[in-house]
Amino acid sequence: ADLINNMPFAPLRFALKLMLFPFGRPVRKPTDKLEQKVARLLQTPNNARSRLAAHIYTTDEPLNLLGKQEQTLKDILDIEPLFDKICRAKGQKIPFMQLDKVAADALDAGIISKDEADKLAAVEAKRLAVINVDDFDPADLLAGKARVTETNSSAA
Repeated sequence: ADLINNMPFAPLRFALKLMLFPFGRPVRKPTDKLEQKVARLLQTPNNARSRLAAHIYTTDEPLNLLGKQEQTLKDILDIEPLFDKICRAKGQKIPFMQLDKVAADALDAGIISKDEADKLAAVEAKRLAVINVDDFDPADLLAGKARVTETNSSAA
């Protein structure tokens, strides 16, 4: 329906609406509240999520990105009590990011042990590896330009 609404030619827009939706729009967009419920449902382990992933290969292997995402989610859920412990000790809700820095600060403050800090830092590294899928090293991006420049200068 949004595609039709964005048609620049009004008569075409009207004709398409009439042909595709003769009785009006059959469904409405989901509300933000519903979208949040679905997102929460997909981000926590439960039966609905298990049914959706029943026939998906989610084994954590080096080349299986979906498996890495699943394992990272499990690891994040495992360290949530530790993160909550840090928040309670500091008396404030800390954003769930840069867990390695949060761990270092908590270790310095004596809130957590070295093993717990290492666990938080490891989960942060996994979390960033899953999130930063299009994060390229600037040197890799410049390598192609350097070759093009060499080719152009050698042709002259």
